[in-house]
Amino acid sequence: MQETRQIHLEAGTPIISLDGKKIGTVKEVRENFVKVDAPRRRDYWLACDQVLSADTNQALLVIPSDEINVYKMDRPGHESLGRLGGDPDVVAQRQRFDRELFGR
Repeated sequence: MQETRQIHLEAGTPIISLDGKKIGTVKEVRENFVKVDAPRRRDYWLACDQVLSADTNQALLVIPSDEINVYKMDRPGHESLGRLGGDPDVVAQRQRFDRELFGR
């Protein structure tokens, strides 16, 4: 059985991609999802599973900035496959990544 990690996130905490780029700040946390306040872009949600570590200075994601669109959600728990364009290769890549990293 997989253990559930508890990540504590606070509003205003910078969110940093795996490749070190600031993608926004924490706007809201709801259950296991974090709303990203993205500069000059529409806000979106990410699963807390995508957060590798967090402290009062930053939240570090497990994904690089160029893959953020694959993981964006319009609302908690509702993935927006429209953002993926229905590309089967992108969907397969995400599924492989999730299996390798999270064992799901």
